[in-house]
Amino acid sequence: MASFKATLQVADLIFGKWETFEPKQSDHRARKQQFSNYVVGFAMRVGPSVATLLHALLYTLKLRSIYPCAKGEQGCAHRLFVVSLLVAARYLNDRLLLIKPSHSTWSS
Repeated sequence: MASFKATLQVADLIFGKWETFEPKQSDHRARKQQFSNYVVGFAMRVGPSVATLLHALLYTLKLRSIYPCAKGEQGCAHRLFVVSLLVAARYLNDRLLLIKPSHSTWSS
């Protein structure tokens, strides 16, 4: 399971890259705290490894580099986190199956 500090850092990076920020919005700090709480709660329930969290972060950063002008709406960081975590977990799980083949795989 990923550490609390690593989970918070991933949450801060994803929120900072994808949520729109307008200086007039007074609820930006509250939304950031809500997102951090969501990510930490999600990580506590699911228990992803540090490698899974880092791969999810890499996917979000890669998406930002491909679409640098994309603007995130309120709540997009939540959806992006969940999707990137699912893709990262699936990628790492499939890589493990390639390294250590077993008799039963997800496709059989």
